[in-house]
Amino acid sequence: MSQKLNDHIELLVLTQAFPPDYSGAAQQMLTLGRSLRRQGHRMNVITFVGSRSQPGRATEEGITVVRLKNPSGRMHLSKMLNVVILRKTFRDLAKLANAILLITGLSNQVILSLLGVRGLRYFYRTSLLGFDDYESLRRAFGARRIDCFLSRASGIVTNSPAILTSFETKFSEKTALIPNAVDSDVLKSMASAHSREETIARNNLEASRLHAIAVGAVCKRKGVDEMVRTFARVKNLCSSAGKLLVVGPNTSSESGEVDDEYVDGIRRFIAEAGIGQDVRLCGHLDQKELVELLGVCELFISFSQSEGFPNALVEAMAAGCVPVVRRIPDVTDWILPAELRGLTGDITTVDELSAAWIKMLENKSKRLELKNVVRKKVREDFDAAVIAGRYADFFLNRISQ
Repeated sequence: MSQKLNDHIELLVLTQAFPPDYSGAAQQMLTLGRSLRRQGHRMNVITFVGSRSQPGRATEEGITVVRLKNPSGRMHLSKMLNVVILRKTFRDLAKLANAILLITGLSNQVILSLLGVRGLRYFYRTSLLGFDDYESLRRAFGARRIDCFLSRASGIVTNSPAILTSFETKFSEKTALIPNAVDSDVLKSMASAHSREETIARNNLEASRLHAIAVGAVCKRKGVDEMVRTFARVKNLCSSAGKLLVVGPNTSSESGEVDDEYVDGIRRFIAEAGIGQDVRLCGHLDQKELVELLGVCELFISFSQSEGFPNALVEAMAAGCVPVVRRIPDVTDWILPAELRGLTGDITTVDELSAAWIKMLENKSKRLELKNVVRKKVREDFDAAVIAGRYADFFLNRISQ
């Protein structure tokens, strides 16, 4: 493989989706690609056709994107052809790269089809593997196969402290813990498209009330039902409470299917509790609409049971929303600033969620102080320029060895 300049990254990313098709990982790769390009590096992407895209090759914001038909599913003739095309495309672009990032969330069929590619000698020599669930990888593909794969990779990136811990000493010496990024400049430009007053008026919100927002799929793992019940209690006890805006599709992020019984139960409770004017299930919104709503909400609420890396939480912090969220060990512990955790304590029950929610609504001076604290935390630890620099440093360090 031809050696690239010592200070220049030619990154190849293989990911399940890429904008305009949406997922948290898709948005992260776009954010990373933009920031790497600003720093003089280049990124190519292999991804798969989604509901908003077509097969083909295009250059988007300086990023070359190749969209292929997904080889997942039953292996009839057309699927086999898609595997062949994927493997050839991967080999061709891998020859041009000095770093490769494989994003898990890819289907088993995709990963298995690439584990057998001879061209992965490029992968073993100079690339990184990004993932957030080590044990599930081992179960899906076999412990020996994955451990062999990881041992040959020259470096590993994870956005989860739990993964780093699970390695113990096996791969820790070549693993970097790098969180997901927020492009603060892009979010700021989106937020400034309309004034706060315009956004409040357009969304029929009361300017004198303190509104809260929750972002994520309306499914049991996200604890939306318990969050809505907690809001009903907060609304009765705190006169300053405004609306609760729940932004996200009515689907499970794992299965992609709607749990009609779960969603209907939430709607039924909203009606019976008489809070139909106060809770809004907004469905999926594009990022611009979401950023505008974040800009007019005081609090970000989450009672999720588990997360890989909660992108929505960090984006809300960048917008100045004060988080009132359930503690997820090894996730929220390193994202939330100490000043916030010291005030709210560890939220693990609906009673603790309710108490923290009311405390934030009633303590204006502390809430305004924390808005600046969470913005500062994002600028220092999660801003896209900072994260892209950490990726580049790690890539270059591994390549030079």
